Amino acid sequence: MENKTKVLILAGGESKRMGHNKAFIRYHDKPQVLHLAEILRKLDQEVHFSFQEDSENQGLERQSIIVDSPKWKGHGPISGLLGAFEAFPDSDWMVIACDYPLLDEQTLYDFLVFTHKEPDSVAAFRASDEGFFEPLLAYYPAVSYQLLLEHIHSGDDSLQHFLQKMNTRSFNPENKNSILNSNTINEMLQIQLDIKRSGSTEMNKTVKIDRISKNGNLRMDDFLVVEEPLEIRVTYPKNGSIVEKSIAVTMRTPGMDEALAAGFLFTEGLVKDFKAVKKVEKVTFDSQTVLVHLDENALNEGIQSERQFFMSSSCGICGKGSIESVRTQSSYPFTADNILISSKIIMQFPEAIQEYQKTFERTGGLHAAALFTFRGELVYLTEDIGRHNAVDKLTGHCWLQGLLPLDNYILLLSGRGGFELIQKAYMAGIKIVVSIGAPSSLAVEMAMEAEMTLIGFLKADKMNVYSGKQRIVS
Repeated sequence: MENKTKVLILAGGESKRMGHNKAFIRYHDKPQVLHLAEILRKLDQEVHFSFQEDSENQGLERQSIIVDSPKWKGHGPISGLLGAFEAFPDSDWMVIACDYPLLDEQTLYDFLVFTHKEPDSVAAFRASDEGFFEPLLAYYPAVSYQLLLEHIHSGDDSLQHFLQKMNTRSFNPENKNSILNSNTINEMLQIQLDIKRSGSTEMNKTVKIDRISKNGNLRMDDFLVVEEPLEIRVTYPKNGSIVEKSIAVTMRTPGMDEALAAGFLFTEGLVKDFKAVKKVEKVTFDSQTVLVHLDENALNEGIQSERQFFMSSSCGICGKGSIESVRTQSSYPFTADNILISSKIIMQFPEAIQEYQKTFERTGGLHAAALFTFRGELVYLTEDIGRHNAVDKLTGHCWLQGLLPLDNYILLLSGRGGFELIQKAYMAGIKIVVSIGAPSSLAVEMAMEAEMTLIGFLKADKMNVYSGKQRIVS
């Protein structure tokens, strides 16, 4: 396709409702701004990034950054578009915000074809002919520059109003999910969960077995959970040089390895500030190794010590320190709360996770860790052959996005509630832990001392409350 259009990805500024810059939220294993740029460059588009003057650009190529027009600072997205026109007044601009995590390559290609049919006409995404335009998924030709200036000089900085008074062409995408907007943390987590499910790593393998029963022998296929080792390594600056060392080896089910590595470092108290993590990556020549790049602020005795952890998939790290040592390591000490949760809501959790545990249905060998809101909404779920790994994957995923503490959520464990899992939940600031299986005596002791609510033997019609009954309403 012949290309005369430039693309402006709106990437600057923190969302007031989410408390995060949507450009750097990871939906597809990379920040959304880079995911969009990758798609558009596949379509042979010239990509630029719009940032507010004081926004963090996290290493994007400087030559492609266009700072929002200082003349119209504080006027919202229109200042980014005007900044683009000031830099390239004769260009047509396709504007894309990072608000749409399910925007796909085919939909963007279809929109480009649509705009090229009438290159001098304003066009915008629209769910239906009666709905609102999507001004941050729109095409603004060069001829609209002066009209935009007249619009804002009139005292109106709304791009929606601009599109409504123009003869804007409506683009109705076939994939209606492409304009699904993520505006809250819970929406973000739920979309990330759906994306993870649709592209998840194969967690099981097929083997031939002989099934022997009183009725005879049968040669048949069986499904096994994949279990493989993962080495967690870190690099960090020290005395003017870069140190690389192995921190842990864990037996895990492949998938979300970067989150697992980050979650392990955090829940074990080795790194406390997610901002100290510069990058987490799989080693290209070895799919069984994750390398975590740390800055000098991450250094502590745990990272620098010669101790290396080895974790089996069954029990995590055994023989660790006392409950008191766990409490002193947490970044989120106990705070008073007025949390009240209906027991009827909690009893619905097992059914809610069933559709997300397809591999468990086939193999019976995976543990799940799930995050629920106090209203009973499932917002995220992770799985692994190791119950501690499942919790580390969930915690790491949230920690790297700056979502901790998770004190507004309930953690559901699909198996037993052992001490190491309660410890990891406490490190993440979680106050309510529910296990479908039995808790251990040390887990109950930990929950009591930490003033956490611990529930075990969860079923559809009953459950046992071991600690923190004041938060549960019958």
